[in-house]
Amino acid sequence: MKEAAIVQPGSGHDLLSCRDLSVRIDGQDILQRCCLSVGNGELIALIGPNGAGKTTLLRCVAGAMDYSGSLSCSGKDIRAVSPGDRAALIGYLPQNGQIHWPMRVRDVVALGRLPFGKHAQPRNLGKDDPVTRIMRDCGVDHLSRRIANTLSGGERARVLLARAMATQASVLLADEPLASLDPRHQLSTMEALRHYASTGRSVVAVLHDIGMAIRFADRVVVMQNGRIAGTGSGKDLLQCGLLEDVFRVRLEPFFDENGRLASLALGNRS
Repeated sequence: MKEAAIVQPGSGHDLLSCRDLSVRIDGQDILQRCCLSVGNGELIALIGPNGAGKTTLLRCVAGAMDYSGSLSCSGKDIRAVSPGDRAALIGYLPQNGQIHWPMRVRDVVALGRLPFGKHAQPRNLGKDDPVTRIMRDCGVDHLSRRIANTLSGGERARVLLARAMATQASVLLADEPLASLDPRHQLSTMEALRHYASTGRSVVAVLHDIGMAIRFADRVVVMQNGRIAGTGSGKDLLQCGLLEDVFRVRLEPFFDENGRLASLALGNRS
C-alpha cells in the first residue's frame, strides 16, 4: 500500500474526541484502537469498504454499543452524561431508518425537539420556527401534512434526517444519509449537512459515494479492517493513492477551473 495521508491530531479544542476506540465481538476485532477528533464546524466523511467498521464507530459514539477506549463530546465523557444530556450533545441518524406510526411528517420531525423539554415547540408557529426551518433546509416542508409511513423511501430518508437535525445537537452522526436518494436530493442533502456544520456544530457522515465525500467534506476519514487507514483532504487522499488501494479500484478525478472535484470516474484495477 502506498503511503497514507497523515492522520491529523486533535487541536485541544475538539468538539468530539475518540481515543483508542475498540470493539470485540465473539472473539473478532470489529474496531481496533480508532482515534478521531472532530472540530467545531467540520463535516467529516467516513468512508471505507463494506465491513470496515464505519457503522460500528458511529454506534459507539451514539451510545448504542459497548466499547473500550474513551469518547468525549464538548469535553464531557459520553459514558458519564445522562441520556437526555447525550441527546442534546449527539444526534444520530441510523441507516435504513423506518417510520412505523401514522404520524404527520411535521410531528415526526418535531420529535427531534424533545431534548428541549417545554421549549420543544414554540407557541407561535411560522416560517422561522425551528421545525419549519429545518424541514425547509431538508426540502421536506411540502410534505408537512403527509402521513409519514406512506412516504417513499427517499422521502422518508429526508424526513428522518430532518428529525435528527431538529435536535440541533453539537455533533450530528449520519449513517448513509444518501441511501435511496436520487442525484438531486443527494446534492441537497449534502448541502444541508454542510450548512448544519457551518453553524458551529459538527457532522460525521458515513458515505459510500467517494465523489460526494471529496466534494463536500472538510476531511475524509478512510477505514479498513476496523482501523482508520488515513485522514486528510479528499484531494490528498486521491494523490497519495490510498483510496485506490483501500477500495481496490482505479480512480480518475476531474477538477474544475477552481480546483474543485467535478466528477470521479471509477474502473476495475487490472
